[in-house]
Amino acid sequence: MPDLALAGCGLEPLGDYLKAVGVLRLLGMQIDPTITGRWVGDEFVLTTDLSADDLVAFFMDTYVPTPIITPWNNGSGFGVDDETKSKSAFEAVATIAASTDPRLEGFRTSIAAVRSLAVLPGWDALDKQHQVALCRNKVPDAMVDWIDAAVVLTSDSRSFPPLVGTGGNDLRLDFGSNVMQRLIDVLAQGDKPRASTVRKRLLTNALFGDTNVQLDRSVSGQFDPFASGGPSSSPLGSMPSLSNPWGFLLTFEGAIAFASGAARKLGAGGAAGSVGAVPFTSSAVSAAYGSAAQENGRGEFWAPVWVRPTTWRELERTIAEARVEYRGRVARSGADFARALATHGTERGIAGFARFGFLERNGLATFCVPLGRHRAARSTRAEVVGQTDDWVGRVRRATNPPALARALTHAIDERLFGASAHDTPLELQALLSDVARLEQLASRSKALRESARGPLYDLLAADWLPLLDDQSSEFQIAASLASLRVPKERWGFIRHLVVDLEWRGRPPKIAGLGQRPLVDLLAECVVQLSRRGSSHGDQGTGWCGPAAAIWAPPDAFARFARRQLDEGRLEQLLMGLMVLDWHKVDWEPAWVPGDWNAVPAAVKLLQPTFHHRGLGDLLPSGRRLVPDSSVPRLLAANQVERALDSVLRSLRVAGCPSIVRDTAVIAHGVDGRHLAAVCLVPIGDNTSLTLLNRVSSIEVQQESESTS
Repeated sequence: MPDLALAGCGLEPLGDYLKAVGVLRLLGMQIDPTITGRWVGDEFVLTTDLSADDLVAFFMDTYVPTPIITPWNNGSGFGVDDETKSKSAFEAVATIAASTDPRLEGFRTSIAAVRSLAVLPGWDALDKQHQVALCRNKVPDAMVDWIDAAVVLTSDSRSFPPLVGTGGNDLRLDFGSNVMQRLIDVLAQGDKPRASTVRKRLLTNALFGDTNVQLDRSVSGQFDPFASGGPSSSPLGSMPSLSNPWGFLLTFEGAIAFASGAARKLGAGGAAGSVGAVPFTSSAVSAAYGSAAQENGRGEFWAPVWVRPTTWRELERTIAEARVEYRGRVARSGADFARALATHGTERGIAGFARFGFLERNGLATFCVPLGRHRAARSTRAEVVGQTDDWVGRVRRATNPPALARALTHAIDERLFGASAHDTPLELQALLSDVARLEQLASRSKALRESARGPLYDLLAADWLPLLDDQSSEFQIAASLASLRVPKERWGFIRHLVVDLEWRGRPPKIAGLGQRPLVDLLAECVVQLSRRGSSHGDQGTGWCGPAAAIWAPPDAFARFARRQLDEGRLEQLLMGLMVLDWHKVDWEPAWVPGDWNAVPAAVKLLQPTFHHRGLGDLLPSGRRLVPDSSVPRLLAANQVERALDSVLRSLRVAGCPSIVRDTAVIAHGVDGRHLAAVCLVPIGDNTSLTLLNRVSSIEVQQESESTS
């Protein structure tokens, strides 16, 4: 069969997308179930024996509209006061009820059924939920799909899918009465039918994008924000709302398609009020568009885009199953959708989605705004990011969480979206940092501790590091510090010191992570670790005893020693990397030789003495290099000269003579806390020996400094 392109049915705005679905639905149900449709770029293409003239003739002469009425809304034309307060709606109901057009039989029987309910005693006193339930049980089957598109009912509650407003209306705009008014016009009902040539020209515009037509000055609702008019809608101040009545009708015929299976999905989809229970609809996440932080939204619609020819029945099954899954469950939020696409959690040949957000603008009016396109493609990144889901989800469900916890979970949602949609390390680094902050907060909050049920587990460094690595010196130093640990331990020394891993609501041994200068915190860690080494009685193997770590490359170490790193960013990276499980990690940072010329002499003198594994038999003398446990405390107290004097004594005892004459010169202007932080960084044995060999050249540097 040949192709027939519908230039008037594009991916944006949402009304045009729904038109395409509506056309395929109506053709498949009323003409030929073998007709297929697919997306070619931004254009919808039918595969059918119908010509363009045949398609126009179908809608003009034989199209049978789906009954779309909303008797539960004010101004629907069914209220006792609508004859005077909503005259146009009341007249539309009366006109269709009195018509003899066989195509409107479904409307007439639906109107009769609703009228029989509206005269029952107490009808007006019922809430919307009960009115909708009574209508669903009474009206013909042809109208049930519309009801399911407008309202999702359970035994004790109801929710409104944002695709058709709040139960078939948007503020004072009742969709049901407007559909009937447009229907009267395009099907030439009532006393003053519009000319056939005008109606045909409007239909051609709706289907094929012919611009040689004058549109009606009527509202299009949320489906086409660009045609909605109103204040500030043009450079001259405002413009009238414009709408094509055929386009308006076909938009709702397409929206009805997404009611399929909505009620059935509630059991698996979550709480009754969750918009995630509706096919391809999710709760909003303020990410990936410029004004996200300032917008209020009712949710998101992720319009499926398929590229292989698909019949209406195939599309109907896809919508009914709503098979966008993430980690074994139906995707419920925008972040879930983004990650589901990245993990290829779609079926039925969906190639991607066009994302739309239902945002409140111009007061309380809702517009459906395009928020971008997302391609379905497998990504290891999204699978790794999913390791945070269970723990963050438990924290999210806490009762009366602190305001900061709500802010952090919101930030994590944004990061999850960004990390899934953008293949850069920075988004993932920021996500991990926010998760670490949430864990610290949870350890201090009783409500969060009870909900989270313990600290983060199972974030495997082996999975995360290749995705996080931006090859910056800050990242390399942070990874080395975070990985410094007892062999076979999952977490490093620093995390044990700065986080309350016992979750008893007590402050950690070293408080202030994220609130104090990083070098101060690291200096205290050195002091604590030196005490640990003393208590283990094994000072010959370094100040923290036998340890495993990822060695920092020489260049990154040298730059940290020269204070050339962004310590604020280093802190953020360290905070995130500390939560990883470092057991059995197999990763090495990019190895770049260091430039030792500008490294402070104090670092050259001190670091080999406190090498994290101890140099032991690697020394030329064969003796052990045993540091004095007082040195870390002296450095933390900024008594650098005394610390260096102690180091010189240790070097002489180990058979490493030094010709350093005046430690005061070396100590001048050196920050002892920064020096301690630098010496905490684990480096390779060869790098440490290189520094030790350069100790003998310190005299030359001393003389130069003394002369200057």
